[in-house]
Amino acid sequence: MTELPTDLPATTRAADGWPRKAWTHHDLDRMVEAGLIPRNEHVELIDGEIIPMPAKGHRHERVRDAMNVWLYDHLARDKKVIPELGWRPAIRDYLEPDFLIVPRRVVPPQFPGTDVLLAIEIADTSHAYDTTIKRDRYAVLGVHEYWVIHAWELTTRVHRGLGAGGYCEVAEHARSVLLTPTLVPEVALRLDDLEIS
Repeated sequence: MTELPTDLPATTRAADGWPRKAWTHHDLDRMVEAGLIPRNEHVELIDGEIIPMPAKGHRHERVRDAMNVWLYDHLARDKKVIPELGWRPAIRDYLEPDFLIVPRRVVPPQFPGTDVLLAIEIADTSHAYDTTIKRDRYAVLGVHEYWVIHAWELTTRVHRGLGAGGYCEVAEHARSVLLTPTLVPEVALRLDDLEIS
């Protein structure tokens, strides 16, 4: 049996089954510096594959702003909220979550997913991506709990209970339901209580 050379570049495999070069977040930084990717263009890197992100709409920004105020007002002093971080949890990952709640000792932007107590995405045009591809990546990275808030309906899909195949507990909650994060109970909220203009 012929062995593959060990000096080949890392690859990733897209849905069509053909291998692609697996980019790193260092490669992504160099592409931006070289002007190949405009600085104001939003992309994410999932297991080495560059994913263009849609623009965030006004409703997304209004919900994000209201959530930001709530989190800062209620979070315990031993934790911190990091909004819209260019997060580098692994060499082949670059993500832009709306909110990460982590212990205060964590220093961004490079820290493991196991340090994340709660990840929150506000989903408008990205709802399908946030509830499939991004959900699966957060599970692989070891993020303890992941919420996807639908910007227009204000429903929340809560993902908990990491297992070998991803999140074992997934539940959809209406805007009137009290949401209590397992590791951050002090920020419990009903989305109905947010002041969204």
